[in-house]
Amino acid sequence: MSGTLARIRSNFFAKSYPSGGFVRYLGGRIMIVAKQDAIAMEEVTDPVEIVRARRQRERFQRNSAWLQGRVAEIYSRYRGKFICVAGQELFVADTPRAAIDLAKTAHPDDDGRLIRHVPRTRLARIYAH
Repeated sequence: MSGTLARIRSNFFAKSYPSGGFVRYLGGRIMIVAKQDAIAMEEVTDPVEIVRARRQRERFQRNSAWLQGRVAEIYSRYRGKFICVAGQELFVADTPRAAIDLAKTAHPDDDGRLIRHVPRTRLARIYAH
């Protein structure tokens, strides 16, 4: 990447219906409807901001690599929990906020932490590009 950084901002909000709900029922299926506000993209050219963002990304990639090396064990052990990885260390809680707070307390300078919800049951997933 050259000396620029793209920053994207977007706001999402639920769309209500005359029935008063945020959910539509279509042919026996439930569809949650959300409307997207405008997306604003800006080019960041400040060298200090670019270095800061790259270092944050490096910390995130280290945490992600740490998790990937242990994902089978962690996912089988912490079903239904929220996990947060910071400083290449695992933090587990019942809520995302609690997991993040544990990670921030132990590693306040790691802004590359990542959080995941471990599904309660193992499901088959289909990924397509």
